[in-house]
Amino acid sequence: MKRLALLTLFYIFCVTSTQAQIYSFNNGFTNGQSITTCSGTFFDSSPNATYGTFENYSVTFSPGAANRVIQMIFTELAIGSGDTLFMYDGASMNNNLITSFTNTNLGSNISFRINPTDTNNSGKLTFAFKSDGIADAVGWTAEIKCIFPCRQSILGNLNSNPAKDANGYINICTNANGTVQFNVATAYPNNGTIYNQADSTSLFYWSFGDGKDTLKKDLTNISHTYTQEGGYNVKLVITDSNGCNNSLPIFAKVRTGITPTYSIVAPANLCVLDSIKISPSIGFVPNVGGSVTATQGSFLSLPISGDSLFLPDGSGVTYSSSLVINQFNPGQTLTNINDLKGIFVTMEHSYLGDLNISITAPNGVVVHLKNYPGGADCYLGEPVDEDFGGVPPPPLTSGMLGTIVGKGYEYIFKNNANFGTMAFESTRHTQSYTDNSGRSITHRYLPPGSYLPSGNLSSLVGTTLNGTWTIKIKDNLAIDNGYLFNWKLDFNPSLFPNAEIYNVPIVSQNWVTPATGLINLTGTIATIIPTAPGNLSYAYRVTDVYGCVFDTTVNINAIASPIKPILGNDTSFCTGQNFLTLTVSNPDNSASYTWNNGASGVAIPIATAGVYIAIANNTFGCKSADTILVNTASLVNVNLGNDTMYCASKPNLLKPIVSSNVFGYLWNNGSTKDTLTITGPGTYSVIANTLNGCTNFDEIVIVDNPVNTFRMPADTIICDKSSYLLTITPPSNTSITWNDGFTGFTKNITANNTYSTIANNVGCLTNNKFTVTSKPLPIVNIGNDTTICNTKSVVVTAKYAGASFTWNDNSTDSFLLIKSPNTYWIEALLNQCTFRDSIEVKYKKCECETVIPNAFSPNGDNINDEFVIKMECIPSLYHITIFNRNGQIMFDSKDYTKRWNGTFNGIPLPISTYYYTLTYYNAGLQLPERFSGSITILR
Repeated sequence: MKRLALLTLFYIFCVTSTQAQIYSFNNGFTNGQSITTCSGTFFDSSPNATYGTFENYSVTFSPGAANRVIQMIFTELAIGSGDTLFMYDGASMNNNLITSFTNTNLGSNISFRINPTDTNNSGKLTFAFKSDGIADAVGWTAEIKCIFPCRQSILGNLNSNPAKDANGYINICTNANGTVQFNVATAYPNNGTIYNQADSTSLFYWSFGDGKDTLKKDLTNISHTYTQEGGYNVKLVITDSNGCNNSLPIFAKVRTGITPTYSIVAPANLCVLDSIKISPSIGFVPNVGGSVTATQGSFLSLPISGDSLFLPDGSGVTYSSSLVINQFNPGQTLTNINDLKGIFVTMEHSYLGDLNISITAPNGVVVHLKNYPGGADCYLGEPVDEDFGGVPPPPLTSGMLGTIVGKGYEYIFKNNANFGTMAFESTRHTQSYTDNSGRSITHRYLPPGSYLPSGNLSSLVGTTLNGTWTIKIKDNLAIDNGYLFNWKLDFNPSLFPNAEIYNVPIVSQNWVTPATGLINLTGTIATIIPTAPGNLSYAYRVTDVYGCVFDTTVNINAIASPIKPILGNDTSFCTGQNFLTLTVSNPDNSASYTWNNGASGVAIPIATAGVYIAIANNTFGCKSADTILVNTASLVNVNLGNDTMYCASKPNLLKPIVSSNVFGYLWNNGSTKDTLTITGPGTYSVIANTLNGCTNFDEIVIVDNPVNTFRMPADTIICDKSSYLLTITPPSNTSITWNDGFTGFTKNITANNTYSTIANNVGCLTNNKFTVTSKPLPIVNIGNDTTICNTKSVVVTAKYAGASFTWNDNSTDSFLLIKSPNTYWIEALLNQCTFRDSIEVKYKKCECETVIPNAFSPNGDNINDEFVIKMECIPSLYHITIFNRNGQIMFDSKDYTKRWNGTFNGIPLPISTYYYTLTYYNAGLQLPERFSGSITILR
């Protein structure tokens, strides 16, 4: 990835300027040479590739013009870990060091200038470079120029939040808030002497010590987050518009809290209700203890793997990732395995049992961190449990299930681990979480923390520290997959040559109260008594002087004791018995049983009295026991009497007749009293016990007295003004007494009364009562008897809200048209109650039937031209009068034969309605009759 574009520009420059030249080691200068020039390009030893291994050279550049100084404008800068580029302010390496670059990659799009300081009268710059045995970076490209000397100072005062302590250190916590806000207050005391200086035209190069440098104009305020523990040297170089740098260093030192070394040992298994005291600082008997010690930090960090590694379904494929370490002295070896602080692996995988994980040291030694097979159905981290099908997943922001990377946990392999091996821990932990696809998951998993390796880490003793370390993960089965995010090694800081070391004292430590299973907490002492089986986790918290909080977890598997044996009540040899069999009535199939007499098994025969103890044992050493006392005794007599009947109104009291040596009773309902009041019919038995455990029993059968279940009729409702005859049938030999003193079995029952009885059967009584209420009758009235003309008809009507009706002709309307003489009746029905009414209709002969039309049309067509009244008799006292709307008489006649032709005074009347009255005497009925109505003239 060397700079082709820059080489092209350089080639054009060489064509247009014969003085321009490439300066690189063994190509334009030799080691220690001094070059005088004002142009050209300064490269590392390989302009077109990475620089070489084990390089060690220097070169001095002098200005090729009077009253000028050398300036180097770096347009690319990438220096590998273990390699250093030094820049000195003068003609040799004996001059002050301006700056140096190690493990730095500023890329190829920069413009970074290095100038002599204002006290450098020679105007020269010396560069020295030293590389290790690994060619792992592309080096640098710098344009050579001559500029005016840097006589205008650049000053800066670096402050931070958090602020520096009294010794000038910025102390932070990576596990809480590892972000530092850096602020520099700049000053340009000589501004304007030769040229103008300002923050807006100056370039700020921030080096944070962790390889994540920033180069930008006008960058006086910046925040940076440290995610790895250790010490970091922070420096700031300010370059003004003339390419001049600050002559006085602007720097700070950042220290993070360091995770303490935990050695808190607890038993892997603890029986339920057993107790244990755990403390990392105080001894107990019995005790499982340990220690917590502060860990040194240093200002030198080992490399961490950069690129993540996808772990698809390999079915036997091995995936590997390597780190090259070169921070130690050449040939330096690992002499004590305790100097290896841990192998840190951040990963996720949906099946632990799929994997074999190993590490290979630079000397070729392989140590297995997790063996295959082993691990059951257990997760590493929080995977998205879908198969990628062998295709590498897209970035974490992908939204399609099956291509979503899960959340990685950091797992540490070391000898003094908090957990056992991964295979051992695989069935002991369960968690619920929402995975990166948004699904809710509950599954077995391995929590983050330190684990014992499957192999022996001591095999690594003797390997060189520098060199290639490789972690290998072999996928043995199909379906499941995962992701290795990064990994690293950590060693005792004292192993690093010339490394600045610091200690972070611990200021407090204590147990964190869990939800259950903890009986007592006193600072560093935890007294644990599990009350139920299961995996118990206890957090121990350490706080250092920086305020950093570190928690570690102690895990204990609470093992259920075997089910407590049940041997039953104490017993005895009774008269005539030669041996007894003692039996555990509730055997636990997972336990074995031993007895205090040396016997074993669930049941044992005994032939002598004494105390016997059955002990249940499981494979974890958890026990439970029961004791029974076996004595010698004689028989006991017990008698409950003859069978009898149960009376609910006077419950029976059972009292056994026994011999004098009875100690206790046990009834078949569980009662232990010497009497029993029964609550119903049934078979009752009692066992009488002697002090020595001999028993005898008797039983009595009690049948139900039939009067207990005798009941009177239920409450009822009858129709008003009605009654009914009730006959009851009590059990035989039962007498009945009514509330009115009546003692018979048949009684007339009327409405709106309450009746009660006492039934007596051999002195056993039952009280009953019932109430009779009434509901109304649907009373209807269709009128009085009547007489009508034989040519007439009459309508009679019945009314009662909600009732239905039936007439004597089976019709069901509420009215009836009568056309002939007869007696007519109607029956009304409502709520099952009926009421009947009747009427007698007689007919008589009536003469003089009169028919009066309501219209006629006097238009001369000889059809209905006159108003004609038809009568079947010759009336007497006849009189008809016709009026208009105003009451004016239009026609008046007492002659029943005279007809009206629709005129008044000979003049035809208009179309309209007119009104009439007609009276006459009906000789047949011997009464006067009168008619009135309207008549309409039509034309």
